[in-house]
Amino acid sequence: MPRATLRVLVTCVTLIGLSDFPASDAMWTACAQEQAVLIPERECKVKYVYLYSFALLTKWPDNAFVKPDDPFVIGVLGEKPFGGVLDEIARRKKLSGRRIVVRRFQNMEEYKPCQILYVTSSVPPGKVRAITQTLRDQSVLLVGEAPDFELSGGVIGFEIESGSVKFNLNMKAARQRNLVVTARLSRLANRIVNGAATAAVVPNLK
Repeated sequence: MPRATLRVLVTCVTLIGLSDFPASDAMWTACAQEQAVLIPERECKVKYVYLYSFALLTKWPDNAFVKPDDPFVIGVLGEKPFGGVLDEIARRKKLSGRRIVVRRFQNMEEYKPCQILYVTSSVPPGKVRAITQTLRDQSVLLVGEAPDFELSGGVIGFEIESGSVKFNLNMKAARQRNLVVTARLSRLANRIVNGAATAAVVPNLK
């Protein structure tokens, strides 16, 4: 993993108090090894860290924001525990000078435009395709937990492999939504639809 990309994740982890990382090259190398997610709380925190990293490493079209001072909105569809971590990230950080706002939706009837929509595992897999189709023409980065989410029209799908949080990336879905995925983000992906990628690494959570 490129050191600059790893620093993005480490910065986020330090931000929310998950761990402390010395700055030596030896530690950067150690951090680039896969780490097990031991408990659900840590898994959830890692995913929130990734959401912020996805925002840093993706570019939205200018028309994704109506006004220059519009916030960057991260939406969460369905139930998700430990949501205070995401709220803390939003409180402390900005994205391209924009404040971050977290919106939560129980269903798509409550949905309002977002830059990122995180579809949690509480949403029945049978509804995932309908959600991705509803938002197919909108510049929203769809991130989900359902199996093969990235193959159901989503852009990024989380998965747990060997006890670690990883993600898969659908480049076609990103392009359809006029999203530009940076090379650094694509290199983090475990798998890329219609492409190749190296394994993603999660920060040390011990």
